Amino acid sequence: LEEEETIALATCNKEQGNVLYRCRAYNYAIFKYSTAMEITESISKDDLRSEEENKLMEMKVKCLNNMAASMLKLEDYDAALRCCCTVLMYQPKNVKALFHMGKVLALQDKYSEAIQTLRKALELEPRNKTVLEELSTMMKKHREH
Repeated sequence: LEEEETIALATCNKEQGNVLYRCRAYNYAIFKYSTAMEITESISKDDLRSEEENKLMEMKVKCLNNMAASMLKLEDYDAALRCCCTVLMYQPKNVKALFHMGKVLALQDKYSEAIQTLRKALELEPRNKTVLEELSTMMKKHREH
């Protein structure tokens, strides 16, 4: 396959994963996201323009974030955390990964780490209501512990 066809195939798998996630078929969604990532990794980086390489990286990050969300739903917290850490290696300021990581840490009763992680996400996106609500909930739970 040509690079463009391969990228289209990876995109198709990612989008199928999104549909499966919305249908609450989390294991199948994870499979589709993993497949999309494998496809992106099969492309030789030597043949890519930097614009295509950026697109592939963006897709990889989206798949990892979506896998983390799916794993959270399946209560596979260690796997979700690994996905978040991988995203943050590529993009240290990825708010979605920080948000998922904060949720995982809280579910593992690591409230101070969770709060610290969500505060970092909030610094990056001060108007993010989802992060703000989660941080508020976590701080209440932390006080109760």
